[in-house]
Amino acid sequence: MTNIELTTRGRVFILISATLTAIGFIICGQLTYTQGVPLKVSGPLLIMITGLCGLLLTYGFRLSLLIQATVINSLNLMRIYNEDAVEDSEIHITLRIENPTYISIFNAEIMDNYPATTRLIEGTNHFVVNIPAQGTVEVNYCLKTRMIGKHRFGNITFALRDFLGLFYFSTGKELDNEIRVYPKSYEPTGFSSVFPGSKTLTGTSYSKRKGSGYEFADLREYVPGDDLRRIDWKSTAKHGKLIIKEFDAEGIATIVIVLDASATMSYGILGERKIDYAARTIAYLTRYLSRRKDYLGFVYYDGVRSEIIPVAPANLVFPRIYNLLGKLEVSESINKTGLSKLLLDSMPRLGIREKALYILISDLEGNIGDLPDTLLKIKAMHHEITIISPSTPLFEVPALRGWDATIYRVITVDYLADREEMIKNLLAKGIVVIEVGPRDFIPAVIKRIEEYRRVIV
Repeated sequence: MTNIELTTRGRVFILISATLTAIGFIICGQLTYTQGVPLKVSGPLLIMITGLCGLLLTYGFRLSLLIQATVINSLNLMRIYNEDAVEDSEIHITLRIENPTYISIFNAEIMDNYPATTRLIEGTNHFVVNIPAQGTVEVNYCLKTRMIGKHRFGNITFALRDFLGLFYFSTGKELDNEIRVYPKSYEPTGFSSVFPGSKTLTGTSYSKRKGSGYEFADLREYVPGDDLRRIDWKSTAKHGKLIIKEFDAEGIATIVIVLDASATMSYGILGERKIDYAARTIAYLTRYLSRRKDYLGFVYYDGVRSEIIPVAPANLVFPRIYNLLGKLEVSESINKTGLSKLLLDSMPRLGIREKALYILISDLEGNIGDLPDTLLKIKAMHHEITIISPSTPLFEVPALRGWDATIYRVITVDYLADREEMIKNLLAKGIVVIEVGPRDFIPAVIKRIEEYRRVIV
């Protein structure tokens, strides 16, 4: 049943109309039956007629609104837009409303509830339109993405009012749409066009890795820890940043990236969360490892859902990993206990045939269960383990100022103490833990991979 609400103005209008009707009726009755005055057009009669007209008008407005409200259920709605986008890009939305009935809707107030994780930069999602009978209305607005992963639209809200604002009707129509936002994907060095003869861009039969040999292989951007003697000063001057020479060495690396996407990884500034930086790092790594002809496997866990992508040449698994990052949904679960079992179960499914470097991206917050013991079991199988651990304060404090920042540091003392104790225990067991902030996320991972590459037997 359609719920038509009576507004405050409507209550006052009905009260006045009813009062006028009653007053006019009483006065006319007294004049007619008490004093014997014949009923004719007079002040009291006009008062009564005015009151009755007001009541009839109220009924008419309500009936009209009820008919229009019923038509809303028959409307065909469609959002037209590109569902796949890259972070910081613009998404142009067209909301199309088709009315297949023979009844028009007047002054329909419509709000399209776009994802709160995006920002409106052009147009409006809140508008008033007339929807003609058997007609179509289109409205446009533009959003800008701010966070990586999957983001869902809300309902489309309709509100109707009569011309005098006596009655109000509101309802929502569900339209299941989502936006998949992918991390920026770019070449790790950006020099493929400058050095087209680089061996990292040759056929898949090339099986050498870059190391400290004698044959030039490629150029890449400097990361802390690189040998300063390998700086290419000509390229550094040309590109305005330190550029490192790389040389061919035997063998290739096998890397397994494990992403913790549980609720604690969503902490941080909108668009600058730990999980956003983790996704950007993974997108960068897949490109980087593809150029190095390395092998890559991927394990995803969010406390509820999980996914395993078997080890294969990085250039082949890149599309699957990148697609998964665009569908990333951080769950509400802070329970990481299932990660241990997933890691053990994933080993035969990953198809690892040689020594591998496991890179676990996790903030180590919440209940990690027996994760340290599981990592030791993997290490006992002659694999290397490195935990890249983003620290929450490094992602949240930059958004705070003055006393807010000071208070935040005070209340995180216990968090930092517990975290430091956990990291000490992991380090004591021979598991490498690297704490990172927003700026050193990618450099820390690249440096660890290059260190591992130098000791591959």
